[in-house]
Amino acid sequence: MERITFKNILFFAKHGAFDEERTLGQRFAIDLTFWFDAREAVINDDLEKTVDYETIFNEVHQIITEEKHRLIETLAHRVAINVLQNHRIIQEISVCIRKPNAPVNGIFDFIEVEVNRKSEDLLKSWE
Repeated sequence: MERITFKNILFFAKHGAFDEERTLGQRFAIDLTFWFDAREAVINDDLEKTVDYETIFNEVHQIITEEKHRLIETLAHRVAINVLQNHRIIQEISVCIRKPNAPVNGIFDFIEVEVNRKSEDLLKSWE
């Protein structure tokens, strides 16, 4: 199984538990890792049989910047399920979202949430 990773994608977005976070916005850093079977693509050197990085980046960008969620757990879940639904070749995905300016009274680099989803999770009800 092959793995592709996007590391430290930076977006400015409006997510958070407080109204100010959803109004003013802040920076988010995102890692995506996904696993898929690329045997056919590799054997035939066929771009059509693998994952299109740019399409995934654009889909993630749209979710992160256009939606608003109180929980970054919800945001990470939305990204994971969207990628699995739109790219059936992907069998598993990990989405890690870091919030460097989380409203916590303390000194830290960031708060981080990670969700892991598998293609079979699409059959489960997430409502």
